[in-house]
Amino acid sequence: MKLSEMERKLIDNRTGIIHKLGKTLENKMVIGLIPMQMFNAYNTDILDWDSNVIVPTSLMGGLGYDFSSIDKAKERAVGESIERYCSMIIDRPILKSKVENIKNKINVFDITRCTDNQIYTNNLNLKKVSSKTELYWVRGNDELNKEMKWIPVELVYLKKIYNHQPIREMTSTGLATGTTLFDAKVNGMLECIERDAFVVMWQNRLSMPIINHQSIENQFITNVLDQIKELGLEITILDITNDIKVASYLTVIRNNIPPYITVGASTDLSPEEALLSSIREASACYNLNVNAYLEGYMEIKDTDFNSYTNFEHHSAYYAYQENVEATDFLFQGETVDFQDENPRYITKFDDLLQHLESLGIDSYTVDITSNDIKKTGLYVVRVIMPSLAFLEISHPMLNCERIFNVPAKLGYDSNILNPYPHPFP
Repeated sequence: MKLSEMERKLIDNRTGIIHKLGKTLENKMVIGLIPMQMFNAYNTDILDWDSNVIVPTSLMGGLGYDFSSIDKAKERAVGESIERYCSMIIDRPILKSKVENIKNKINVFDITRCTDNQIYTNNLNLKKVSSKTELYWVRGNDELNKEMKWIPVELVYLKKIYNHQPIREMTSTGLATGTTLFDAKVNGMLECIERDAFVVMWQNRLSMPIINHQSIENQFITNVLDQIKELGLEITILDITNDIKVASYLTVIRNNIPPYITVGASTDLSPEEALLSSIREASACYNLNVNAYLEGYMEIKDTDFNSYTNFEHHSAYYAYQENVEATDFLFQGETVDFQDENPRYITKFDDLLQHLESLGIDSYTVDITSNDIKKTGLYVVRVIMPSLAFLEISHPMLNCERIFNVPAKLGYDSNILNPYPHPFP
């Protein structure tokens, strides 16, 4: 879909699903920013006619950015905006049932979440899972076995059901937009894999391979890296690909003044796109951190996970005070050359599905495209990969075998969990 058509169908300051699409940091003279196009899409609150309740979709807008293209930045902002919008509209049948009474469901005991001991010790507002646990369920697709399965609703939507305790934190991981249903599914799955790669690396303090900038042949990427370095910034790119062999990169931007540390990550079937996308995300977050610092930043020194209520807290902990001991391991890996056609990477979706099946990793999807968004020709999907490591807001989700098993598969010796909150924005 062309941007002009997207804007015509979705954006109107009085009646649009999105009431404004504006340039991020507009009218602000901020020196030292990485040159980028950045846009915010602002959603409009809607009325749920069935319950006569306002759904606060305006709390969940979208951010889009690109190093050169205004259109791509706007498209990404709109895409993220409607992901959040659709995730707040539950317009399909919901079943309330105990785990033991429902057939054709996903294995809820495999869902990555906080352990029962974490819930009890930290008094977390999360529900423990047993055969007697009562949950709300929606139907989704088992992508590997090609059948329908019941899935806990809190794994699908961001809208909370009144008086219902979720079994884990409700975040946007796995939400994705596409111009086709297939594209949306692929995008959501890649995001789940990206977060798994990051969490496994972070929780185990793995010093993973560092990309040699001189080995990158893509001229556009090298020009971007040069621009960042000209600002006096140091940029480190780690290959955080694990046993799910899809190219995954973490970009870390370091400064000798605030913001000290900013990160971004990406996973893609194209290693070159994954590399560029991780640099792009880190750069956009760096610009936002610069602006937040100038506006009177939020200094966070507490490492108590209970203190963290959003991802901005995580970013702030590393941006606005030096935490060398928390991040030193990131810069201790061996230096390796970047290879866009590295045979270790999976580059085709069908091969990825076969690989996931060989690892025993399930993948489920729910088409959550609302009726009004369907008319625009866009699709929104939630991808759920229950056993993958899951990026947390507060306490790390340690009911996850992959956190403990994957490092050994990669040849790392790790038996101490990271005591520090992650820096992911």
